[in-house]
Amino acid sequence: MTEDQHYLKLLLTNIHKKYSLKDTIDKNEYSFTMMKLGQNNITPQEALMCYLDQESSILDPSNEVLDDTISLLNYLLSYITANFNIKTIAGCYKITNRETGEIYIGETVNMFARFSQHISMLYNGTHHCIALQESFNKNKDINRFSFKPIFFFETSYYKGRAVTKTRTLYLEAAYYLTYRYKKYVLYNTKNPFLELKNNEKKTFDNYEVIYKDVLQMIYDDPDKILSENLKEKVRKNLNENGIHETPETKQKKKHSHSKSREYIGVDTENGTYEYNNKTYPLCPGEKYSFTSLTESLCDNGILLSREEHDYLLFKKTLVYENLLNVDNSNRFFARESSLTDGYLELKHFKTCNSDLYRYQITEKGKDRILEIINQYGKDYFKRQD
Repeated sequence: MTEDQHYLKLLLTNIHKKYSLKDTIDKNEYSFTMMKLGQNNITPQEALMCYLDQESSILDPSNEVLDDTISLLNYLLSYITANFNIKTIAGCYKITNRETGEIYIGETVNMFARFSQHISMLYNGTHHCIALQESFNKNKDINRFSFKPIFFFETSYYKGRAVTKTRTLYLEAAYYLTYRYKKYVLYNTKNPFLELKNNEKKTFDNYEVIYKDVLQMIYDDPDKILSENLKEKVRKNLNENGIHETPETKQKKKHSHSKSREYIGVDTENGTYEYNNKTYPLCPGEKYSFTSLTESLCDNGILLSREEHDYLLFKKTLVYENLLNVDNSNRFFARESSLTDGYLELKHFKTCNSDLYRYQITEKGKDRILEIINQYGKDYFKRQD
């Protein structure tokens, strides 16, 4: 099952809950919704984002429409389609103190809505930038500040949101570095460039941005924001930290990968292991590998038979539910939260030639996976051949 089918399930599940429809989603609903979205070039993920954002604005349908599920879907999808192509202005902006010249750099996918949010937060005393809030509190006069786009572009509010956000985050980091390089006094208490370097990704409203993609844009600088001197410094920094991989570093990483796995620090005698320079206890109780657990779930009828269920979709759903993660080579590994919460553990296997380390599911993790299967329904994981 594809990513589109995954978000389609979430969209229809939300609609069923909102309008108190039957628990089971039948195939006609899937096919009708996909047809309507396909006709309008809207992906299920984009439709879900639009529906959740506009849900409170949708007028209650008539009883006649409510009595027929397909008619209700047609009503809701027509609303989504009508509101989907809203245009907005995205980009990077600055808030400047007219008296002191101090500047706050920010980014947004909706410029003018974001300006309104800033003003509201400042007057309510809830702005996330403490330095800007303290400066505003001196007189509480918004006219002391100017709001100005630095770089902006027109975009669809819902279409390709992750791509738009990737670009605005690049713009924010590039302009932040530029203004700091020119010795401007900045209100920003967080360095957006460091935020990108020190984290893997961030989840926004029903979409996710991979920070490595943003850093690659900073490295390439397609909008030519960075000066040549600053660009050279930034690229050197990214290369030294292994964030941007040149062909040479990729080749070195490929040869060193198998060796690096041997140095994960596991102390089986004391029941601990080290992961990302932190020490965690090994979990007690019976352990399950993914293969043996899914076989057991199939044999007990909890999942469809091995021939019928989509094993890859099953794992992808565990990723979506924050149990697993996926690396750049599309391999599954444990989230740090799953290790600390006791859902998974890193188990040590000693062989005659080397030490091996594998993530295994604990009893607690097995119970969590059963909850996830019950939440989605075993038919959701049916193979679509």
